[in-house]
Amino acid sequence: MGGYNFGRLNFAVFRNPLLQICSFLYVLHTVLRRVVPIENGFLNNYLNDLLCLPLVLGAAVFLQRNMVLRQADYALTGWQIGLVVIYFSLMFEGVIPLFVSRYTADFFDVICYGLGGWAFWFFGNARGSELVRSA
Repeated sequence: MGGYNFGRLNFAVFRNPLLQICSFLYVLHTVLRRVVPIENGFLNNYLNDLLCLPLVLGAAVFLQRNMVLRQADYALTGWQIGLVVIYFSLMFEGVIPLFVSRYTADFFDVICYGLGGWAFWFFGNARGSELVRSA
């Protein structure tokens, strides 16, 4: 790691309430599905798709701030978030269902990816939000 001081990692992105709520809901949903069968269609079919992009984009910002660009105030642009939404939509709703029969294409999943990207843009992206300021 070339003498990089890991004690100085910037974890501000993980203090963002959006990412904390998404993480909590994902863990809660995963645990509850294993303990109690959940019959709710929205929770089983769409909740993880809705939570996915804020968590993935938050991790991407963390990596960019600490490992790649090493800029404490780095934030994703709208174009970058849009490209991730398009990529996830094409891969998980277009390409993967063609090769893996367990997965099915669903237009509402695309809407959930878009809503998750939108939520990250407004509430999770440090420079595009007042919820978390870079330290």
